[in-house]
Amino acid sequence: ERALAVPPGHLTVCDGDRTAVTASGQRIDLARHPKMYQLLACLARQHVAATGRSLAAAALFDRVWEGERALPASATHRVRVAVASLRKLGLGAAIEFHDGGYRLAPQVRVALRA
Repeated sequence: ERALAVPPGHLTVCDGDRTAVTASGQRIDLARHPKMYQLLACLARQHVAATGRSLAAAALFDRVWEGERALPASATHRVRVAVASLRKLGLGAAIEFHDGGYRLAPQVRVALRA
């Protein structure tokens, strides 16, 4: 297991091995959970592009479960469960529900790595 140096207050999202490294240095391996990784990557890209702006559950569903169809309540539930799972894995308060959607907390500094 390789360690990545992450400055305090950062969340590093690594596309190559589908991992995330939290501000505390905790490495979260999402290789076996591609949808959860895609959701986190979506939130991270949104954070970099427009810090503080939320993505609605429907928009996240469309991006993460691309091409799949679901009733709105089912789509929202899938996103909610994936977010809850990411929080339990160590992202806790880094993922916020705000303004009717999800976002990474504005104070989190995000680094994206290939």
